[in-house]
Amino acid sequence: MRSAIVIVGYGNVGHHLFMALQVSTKMEIFVLSNRKNHQHLLNSESVHWIDKSNLPDTPPRFCFLTVRDDQIKKTAESLPENWKKESTIVHCSGVLPFDYLKQVCPHFALFYPLNSFSKEIPFEWRDVPVFIDSSREVDKSQLITLAEKFGAKAVENNDHTREQLHVAAVMVNNFSNHWFRIAAEFLKEKDIPFDHLLPLIRTTVSKLDYEPAAKAQTGPATRGDVNTLNKHLKMISNEEIRELYKKMSASINPSIKDKLT
Repeated sequence: MRSAIVIVGYGNVGHHLFMALQVSTKMEIFVLSNRKNHQHLLNSESVHWIDKSNLPDTPPRFCFLTVRDDQIKKTAESLPENWKKESTIVHCSGVLPFDYLKQVCPHFALFYPLNSFSKEIPFEWRDVPVFIDSSREVDKSQLITLAEKFGAKAVENNDHTREQLHVAAVMVNNFSNHWFRIAAEFLKEKDIPFDHLLPLIRTTVSKLDYEPAAKAQTGPATRGDVNTLNKHLKMISNEEIRELYKKMSASINPSIKDKLT
């Protein structure tokens, strides 16, 4: 099993990491997780499922911890002693230091893909930045090779840069998606399909390939169209959403802040 890879946990990242490894490496891949929770996602013959009751004695080459950030250290500590001593234990966090596990194991690494993952949606690794670092150059080199085989863009890790990017990633991904949800719920109350907005969403994102966000910004707040903004505010019955709309408009154009009702 020394030439094998173990993925611990099978959430969104673990699933897509497994799918990528399955087609890009000849190393044997094991998933350490509760098979009953994931049987509907994979043909049982396509993956070697293991649990704490049937762990192989020989340590794997790499052990990827694809669990929640607050479970990474605890999970690493629970691994067999010979795994902790001989395997390279890899965490996939965007916010934890690359050497977060240095007190747990001598060989540790980081493999952090900067993107959003959902099990049910196929994932395209092409050009996705993957931040990589390791306590050993040989491990770093092999992890870079794996990322490049995925079609991803291997990036040499800098903890400060990665942490700042993680903050920005929450803004552009999680916050924007929350606005999509708000808009969808607003339209649902009026029996209007959200699908009408999908071409606009795609256009908004695709414009960023051609110009910076500041230049691409359009809409009534940018124009200073207070009449339209106040009309919209009257149409929003939810007080919390109305305040968010008002604050966002004022953030886009501070000069209209005191003119919104």
